[in-house]
Amino acid sequence: MKKSKSIVLTFIVILGVIAISANAGVYTLQPTPKDLYDLDHGHFYTWKIDDSIDPSDSDYFSLPSGETITGASLFFDNIENWDSSTNSLYISLLDGSGLADGTNEYDDAYPGHRDDNDVQNGYVLLHEYNLPASPQDKTYTFDSGEISTLNTYVLADGDFGIGFDGDCHYWNDGITLIIETAPVPVPAAVLLGILGLGVAGVKLRKYA
Repeated sequence: MKKSKSIVLTFIVILGVIAISANAGVYTLQPTPKDLYDLDHGHFYTWKIDDSIDPSDSDYFSLPSGETITGASLFFDNIENWDSSTNSLYISLLDGSGLADGTNEYDDAYPGHRDDNDVQNGYVLLHEYNLPASPQDKTYTFDSGEISTLNTYVLADGDFGIGFDGDCHYWNDGITLIIETAPVPVPAAVLLGILGLGVAGVKLRKYA
């Protein structure tokens, strides 16, 4: 009977650890205004997401203790180029430490992926779109390297930014950032240690 109780207790502990590891969080954020002024051709936009502002603010995100970012994506609702000409919409991942709070609009007379204020210095180019003159939904999903960089920015000082540089004008109904988090995986050695302790307990009881 005691042996059975020890086995049950061991597996309850293991299942608890697995359940905690499997638990995930999903956070949905939008800039203000959510369409970023329809991403005007003559401007460059930054959106800073921060953990040191009012939690009720739409730009607030705080990575829970013991968790890591496992996924991120940008969703564009009904985005379209203002005409049928060739165009480029550049999206960047920015280190938030040098950014002004919230959303900001800067003059941008430079063509290509460069802005007048050099805000993008040190940027990570996420994607470049060439969009048609008809509304459509677009989703950009961060790859593993971009997720790793995002975690680096957030763990450094709790913030990061997204940059938008349009070399045309883009009507849209809103931009949404979705972040997924999960507890840092429990190392296999720890699980084996827990299992080993449980088995050792069974043996001790058996031969006591």
